[in-house]
Amino acid sequence: MAVALLKEREKRFGAFPRPDWPSLDSDPADAADIFARGFAKFVLKLRSADAFERAALRDAVDALIADNDRVGLIEVRVGCIEYGVRAYENILQMRQIIPAMQQAIEERALRIAEPKKRKFFRKRSQESIRSQEDMMAIDEAFIAFLQNELQPRIDAKIREQSKAMADDDNSIRGDLNRRFPKITAHLAK
Repeated sequence: MAVALLKEREKRFGAFPRPDWPSLDSDPADAADIFARGFAKFVLKLRSADAFERAALRDAVDALIADNDRVGLIEVRVGCIEYGVRAYENILQMRQIIPAMQQAIEERALRIAEPKKRKFFRKRSQESIRSQEDMMAIDEAFIAFLQNELQPRIDAKIREQSKAMADDDNSIRGDLNRRFPKITAHLAK
């Protein structure tokens, strides 16, 4: 369940809209207003989902720890690492897009003849960029949550299980058979 939550979250954050400002054919001020409102709503949904996902992951990890599910804990630990890597790739991509967006916004603003519309366009466009920065901050905070809160608890439980298994050859074989059945079957030949 925890790994599925991480994969669903990755899809949601990866789908964050990236507008192509120079290609807008409608009135730039109206388009900027629509984008700003849409981004603000999207970030609000992300904040709500973030809170629920943190609680769900915490509960899932607590259940795995209570069940002493070594394989499940290892899967969640690997899932956390994979999520962090892909999330940082998305964040780096967004950080590269934002300066280009700001330049495109300024170029578009210079083509607006009316000063009031130009000011409105710039204001709403900057709100859109702030929303994207907020989205990145939400994901960075979630990665910090994984690294600082969940992963240490998972690691501590895995170490505890490893120490308990270290003295028992049968439990080591059983663990390897559960995690790597094809490899252990091949080695047994």
